[in-house]
Amino acid sequence: MKIIVLAAGNGTRLNVKGESIPKCLIEYNYIPNIKRIRDLFHKFGVYENINVVIGNKGLCWTEINIDRIKNIIPSVIVNNYNDKTNNAFSLKLALDQSKPDDIIIIDGDLFIFDDSIINHFIESKENCALSKYLDDGYEHKNKILINKHN
Repeated sequence: MKIIVLAAGNGTRLNVKGESIPKCLIEYNYIPNIKRIRDLFHKFGVYENINVVIGNKGLCWTEINIDRIKNIIPSVIVNNYNDKTNNAFSLKLALDQSKPDDIIIIDGDLFIFDDSIINHFIESKENCALSKYLDDGYEHKNKILINKHN
């Protein structure tokens, strides 16, 4: 099983915090979100093949922040166009470096509080994507297409 965490955004809607750190490093109860996501998978026995896609363009993508992410999840894929693309492009970068396998895709700024959700995705035999809920006021910019013929 391969885990792909999409975390290349700049956090521009987060005001000052998004300028200094990527969204995936924002802390909840003193724990960066990217670490919370990694630890949830560790809790269910998934230690290998956890990958994170990060950016490198924007004020938050400092060497210190990138090193913090690499210390949490060492397998990093860099989206060199994160200032112009969205997480669909980040996902393509990750999939281009992957062998066909069972894959779970996680939005890096998703705050997960229920362990049963992760367990459901690990145990599921279906293709899965887990993302944050978009309120009615937001524009839907990403599309997920499922090939039902293969």
